[in-house]
Amino acid sequence: MKIEVEPFRAGQDELVCAVHNAAFRYWIEKCGPLYGYHAMKPAEIAGWTKAKADLEGNIWVAYLDGKPAGYACCQMEAEQDRTTAVRFTETKEGPGQSKIAVLPEYRRKGVASALVNHAMKDYARRGATRAIMVAYSDNHDASRLAESLGFKKEDQFAVIGVLDLQRPLPPIQPNPEVNVRKLEQYDLEAITTIIRECRPDLHESFSMFEQIKDFYTRPDPWAEISLVAEYCGDVVGIMDFTSEGLIGIGGVLPRVQKLGIGSTLFHRLLAMMQARGKKMALVDTGSIYPDAIRMYERFGFDTSRQQWDWTRRL
Repeated sequence: MKIEVEPFRAGQDELVCAVHNAAFRYWIEKCGPLYGYHAMKPAEIAGWTKAKADLEGNIWVAYLDGKPAGYACCQMEAEQDRTTAVRFTETKEGPGQSKIAVLPEYRRKGVASALVNHAMKDYARRGATRAIMVAYSDNHDASRLAESLGFKKEDQFAVIGVLDLQRPLPPIQPNPEVNVRKLEQYDLEAITTIIRECRPDLHESFSMFEQIKDFYTRPDPWAEISLVAEYCGDVVGIMDFTSEGLIGIGGVLPRVQKLGIGSTLFHRLLAMMQARGKKMALVDTGSIYPDAIRMYERFGFDTSRQQWDWTRRL
């Protein structure tokens, strides 16, 4: 058997789309859009390689004995220490799908290993010093692949929580001094401060005003609804959710935490999701945020699923 890996070429959208939909059929049916999984259309493939800020995307296609067998989608990204990494990344925002795909009939034949090794070699020549793969804790094939290629599982990981919104929300004691309302454009300066103070793990550029403004005011906004919490006349908290039911990065200013502001805001957000007909809600947060995890669990989220980063030096 001969495996060849080539860069994606114009006109291969349908090919990659067909590989994706066959390779990810199990996850599309099991998890669906809430987790970022859906059947791709050829028109969507072109967007995978478009540059986003400091990201440079590539798709590699593998052939086994001349027949299309799989692909890998990866991106070059800047890290906080000013080095660069190649990430076998999601193809849409969210916990998501489609880092590496191999047709079921060609699995366990070295196709995925060839794709990853080829991409790592190419990106190492471009200056990448680290490779990152991402896998859910129950995606054992992905974990075995990463381990077989010399990747190490990081100590920190993402916690994925899911809640059945068809059941009543647990009662809470709201803070009567908190006013929850929809986000307005004049709130963006305050939102920038909240994200900067609440998410020190994010790259500095993600906490700058212009990036926040672009995120919340672009023509195709990520969130269906964004809510803010006002306390003593100041905007001190932000939470939002997508049309699929994914809850985004939120936070409450550290100086006013432990006052019931976060739980008041979160309860209102979940109630609005129910009113809009959402059946499930999904959250993801880092293992370094135990307070957020405890809050999700108080509201009944199942937090047993994890998403791990597997890394390797190049």
